[in-house]
Amino acid sequence: MELGTSEQCQLTFPCPGEIDFRLMQRQKRCIGGLFDLYGDKLPPPSRRFFLTLDDILMYTEPMPTKTDFRTINMLFLLVLLLQVSNMFLLWLPQYVRLSLNQLLFVFLPAFLFLRLTRQPVRERVRWRWPGWKIAGLSLLIGMALYPLSAISGGLLQQLLGYVNFALPADALPDTVFMGLLAIVAYAGLAPLCEEFLFRGVIQPVYERRSPIWGVFFVGGLFIIFHLSLLQGISIIPLALALGFVNYRARSLPASILTHFGANALAALVLTDAVFPMGAPQVLFSTPVLIASPIVALTALVIFARLTRTTPHQWRAPQPVGHPLKVRASWPLLAAAALYLVVTGAEFIYARTPAQPASPLQIQAAEWEDERQSRYEIRNPADEIVGEGE
Repeated sequence: MELGTSEQCQLTFPCPGEIDFRLMQRQKRCIGGLFDLYGDKLPPPSRRFFLTLDDILMYTEPMPTKTDFRTINMLFLLVLLLQVSNMFLLWLPQYVRLSLNQLLFVFLPAFLFLRLTRQPVRERVRWRWPGWKIAGLSLLIGMALYPLSAISGGLLQQLLGYVNFALPADALPDTVFMGLLAIVAYAGLAPLCEEFLFRGVIQPVYERRSPIWGVFFVGGLFIIFHLSLLQGISIIPLALALGFVNYRARSLPASILTHFGANALAALVLTDAVFPMGAPQVLFSTPVLIASPIVALTALVIFARLTRTTPHQWRAPQPVGHPLKVRASWPLLAAAALYLVVTGAEFIYARTPAQPASPLQIQAAEWEDERQSRYEIRNPADEIVGEGE
């Protein structure tokens, strides 16, 4: 085996039997690209397989330990229950509450789960820099999808008949400090913490069933996590894009950048009152709304072409159990029931017209004393043509 610099590194296999990939698999690490090409066998002596050092780091796939479907589903249910318990923090300002929620109720349970199950955090969540090209495309995909999600949310609000659906009173920052905190919470903490949980901890487990389970099913869990029918439907394209980016790039920072691209623009819209840059006028203008889906689709196609050699289809041992068996899926059934209750309450409340604080009462005007008025009607010559009292 020959190993050089990251630009000139090559692996040479002069004869069969030099490396036992099955042994590497038992050691919980393997080079996925070689499995794609040759399975458990070595390349023939006449073949030379070239890899850069960056490729080797990307192709190396961690083998999770003590992670099955039931365990990961229980983690998701725990996080969802913590989201509901967030209502007990309503006395806190909106973005203080959001920041604490992301750190304590999303990131911390996922991090503690990896530590308690003794899994290497960095390898387990695929914390690898994807390269500048992939990173730039990942960011562009998220930015291009935001106008589509925002405008679809407005249209869905009308289609669902939501007439009493408004943001909290403190959702729009009115001071510079709260504006900065909103940007940190939306554009920083939310992408980092939510991607760490869903694409870093949960998705790799479901990917071992199949890529469709990893992208689509975990995307559905991400939608349920938001506990809102309106928001959940509007972020479907973004949820699927996040899973696809993470799956193809094998990189958590890549999906974090996609999430950041969307949330950063949302933060600029929300903070336009304290940081007036005209973000709403630009992002929701007709040219941008027409161009954004085209840009998103183009970026996704280029992204897919650049990552097509990534060993995303190599077969790894599956977790214990099946995701749809009762033993493994009961946490998801409980989560689905909770989601239906919360979104059902949202649907009923948002479709109910807002009632005035107190009933209107119509009664005769109360005058302190009797009054008498006299009226005159005059023509253009200022002559009285009519009068009355």
